[in-house]
Amino acid sequence: MSSAKRGIVVSESVEEQVRKISPNELPQAIDQAKKDAKALKDQIEKAKQANNDASLQDFTSSKPLNLHNMRCKSVLKGHLSKIYCVDWCADNTHLVSASQDGRMIVWNAKTTYKIHSIPLTSNWIMTCAFAPSGNMVACGGLDNTCSIFNINNLASTIGTGGNTSNNNINSSNHNMNNSNNNSNNNNNNNNNNNNNVQNSMMNNNSNHTSVAHSAAALNDMSDIKVSKSLVAHNGYLSDCEFISDRHIITSSGDQSCMHWDIEMGQVLTKFTGHLGDVMNVNISPDHNMLVSGSCDKSAKVWDIRSGKCVQTITGHHTSDVNSVRFFPNGLLIGTGSEDQTCSLFDMRANQTLTTFEDDTLVKEPVTSLSFSKSGRMMFTSYEDKKIIAWDTMTAKPVKTLVGHENSVSHVQVSPNGCALVSASWDTTLRVWTV
Repeated sequence: MSSAKRGIVVSESVEEQVRKISPNELPQAIDQAKKDAKALKDQIEKAKQANNDASLQDFTSSKPLNLHNMRCKSVLKGHLSKIYCVDWCADNTHLVSASQDGRMIVWNAKTTYKIHSIPLTSNWIMTCAFAPSGNMVACGGLDNTCSIFNINNLASTIGTGGNTSNNNINSSNHNMNNSNNNSNNNNNNNNNNNNNVQNSMMNNNSNHTSVAHSAAALNDMSDIKVSKSLVAHNGYLSDCEFISDRHIITSSGDQSCMHWDIEMGQVLTKFTGHLGDVMNVNISPDHNMLVSGSCDKSAKVWDIRSGKCVQTITGHHTSDVNSVRFFPNGLLIGTGSEDQTCSLFDMRANQTLTTFEDDTLVKEPVTSLSFSKSGRMMFTSYEDKKIIAWDTMTAKPVKTLVGHENSVSHVQVSPNGCALVSASWDTTLRVWTV
């Protein structure tokens, strides 16, 4: 049965409508199409605002957080130039950092010793990442290449000395998670938390002998070579993040993200749709989604399995989106921008939940952000040397962390939520604990 017999009116395709427009009428038709698109966008925005009848702060009755005891526990020195990125290993003990001195360093964060010093083919490195197993690290930058290094002797190098130290720090620094999850009792617990950290530092000193073994095992720089080079991007590599030891996501200045099979060295999926350089990517806790932030002032949520964009976050930033992060529950997304603000976006409601801004405190662009394990705190770094801890419930700043002498390029909370690491252009890393 034909469409006409069923009483269905089939509209002309867009191509058929365009063919009927004469060349002289085309500019006017384009202008009209733009106006129609804007009108539809305005209608959608009005419908969203009609349902946005309250803010997160309206339902917040919890007591403010108290982070007065949060301080810098250690300073990691060894790079000779600006550090652009740092990433935690899943063991909560080791870090990898990438610097413009042409070197990537693997650290023991508890002892500040270097485990590996890896020479790179390019000095212009912008990103680095640890594989989930800790057996590989990746980096990339202006060479347009994601370089994978196999460091699977890391476990044998630091296994004996690192485990004891790691257990001590996990038990003592458990207070940061307690401060997030039990914020209402925070004032009563701070003194006990501080004592635990001091005990941890004493325990670390007692393990100095075993840790010295790991420091002595620092590999010669020539021992670690590139095990795999992933080449397909046409622009600089801005960020990378492992899904597993075999799969990695990269973002680039060519306005795209790519999903790679590391072993095969092949691109499995290319994510396109941004209209500007993609600056940052982050993978959801269930590893099924990724979010990307771009210089086109938007963030996009992608389904890794289908390769399709499932949500576009626009309108809440007026400049480049420098950093994006999934909330610990995977249902919210945090964004940090060149416009000096951060936003918390609810994917389910397709609405901005709250905006983090303070004209008296924040006067520089946001470079990076990271959530605490519970999500109660959000740490943001800025070009003016400081880090701010925000209460995500009240959108108010709780504490400003100072100590770096130049722009803070990256911050990241450890997987167990017990520590925060920051990287800076002052050539140092700092580890912060409560």
